[in-house]
Amino acid sequence: MKIKERFSKQVLYITLFFSFVFPITVFAEKDFFLVNKMVYNALLMGLYGVYVLRLRLKITPIDIMIVMFMILRLVFTKDLESLGLVYLLIIRHLEFNGARVSRKYLVLILLSILFYSVVHHRTLGLSMISSSIGERNEVGFYLVVLYFVLRIHGMKTAAVIILLSGLLTYSRNYFVSFCLVFFADYLGPLWRRRQKPKFPKFLNFRRISIGSIVFVLLLFVYFNNASVEYVASTGFERLFRLKDTSNYHRFVANIYPLYYYVQNPSKLPFGVDYSTYRDFIATSGITARFRVGKINAPHNYFFKTLYKYGGFSIFIFYYVGVFINRRLTRSNLYVLLVYFTYAMFLGTGFYENGLILLLFILSSMYSKKTDVPLDSSLDKT
Repeated sequence: MKIKERFSKQVLYITLFFSFVFPITVFAEKDFFLVNKMVYNALLMGLYGVYVLRLRLKITPIDIMIVMFMILRLVFTKDLESLGLVYLLIIRHLEFNGARVSRKYLVLILLSILFYSVVHHRTLGLSMISSSIGERNEVGFYLVVLYFVLRIHGMKTAAVIILLSGLLTYSRNYFVSFCLVFFADYLGPLWRRRQKPKFPKFLNFRRISIGSIVFVLLLFVYFNNASVEYVASTGFERLFRLKDTSNYHRFVANIYPLYYYVQNPSKLPFGVDYSTYRDFIATSGITARFRVGKINAPHNYFFKTLYKYGGFSIFIFYYVGVFINRRLTRSNLYVLLVYFTYAMFLGTGFYENGLILLLFILSSMYSKKTDVPLDSSLDKT
């Protein structure tokens, strides 16, 4: 096995463990989520260091630039989130090339889902489907990712059960993702003689990103001018209630980074830590202007990355897009669209463990013999 392939498989196993097995919020200890991230990033950083020092994994000027930014941001912001950018160093070396996870490991993940579903139902009052993180939208994201992983490994029955069970999260993000997956994997092939539908080839990460940013800003304008329903929605009725406070708060939260950097342009080079950002927003008066009683972090991947890393986020968007587009074809593009439902409305997916799992899924659905990348011009980057 080649060095990069061995490295990639070890990264994959670690990522799956910290995504599904490692106890993140058991017994409602929300701060433990930060422990999970810190341990995960520390392990990846250690693994990367071992391969660089002992096995001579190649280092490029871009890698040095990323490391320098991580160090400088840590110095200027005192924010340990800077270490989370280790995934930018990792993704360039990932070569899955038919890599597979052992069936026993996948069974362990499924048993973990069952265990956490019971625990979170008893301790947090959540629905009877959950994962190691006890938040309905995050749970939905990891369940749909697990569905793809199980399908890749031929465990179709388990994959369908996971896909259907995810509806019990009552997450609107998950419902949209479910419809996309159901069309692409099950309904579409019936219309196309068992062939998966192929999405338009002009779509790629960068173009969808620009479209999604414009769409989210338009939704903010709509919700800011619409009459919000101050009614708590639960169960399946939540899937079809759009103009509620939950949606209003998440779209307003996406505007805060723009306001912050207009008022604090000196923070743009290295970004800001959440406590400083939150305190400024709380005292600035912008929450009263938009009739918002609480302060949320941006619920959009692009605005969330902007507030954390400032101007460096432009590089992150481009760099991540390079490695996604290399593995993207018309037949697996729907996986990216599923990810975008969470990136646009929750802010997760295209970083850390979510991005590594995406690259694994796209690589496993990509055939060098029959598929052509949608943006092959990026191959030499």
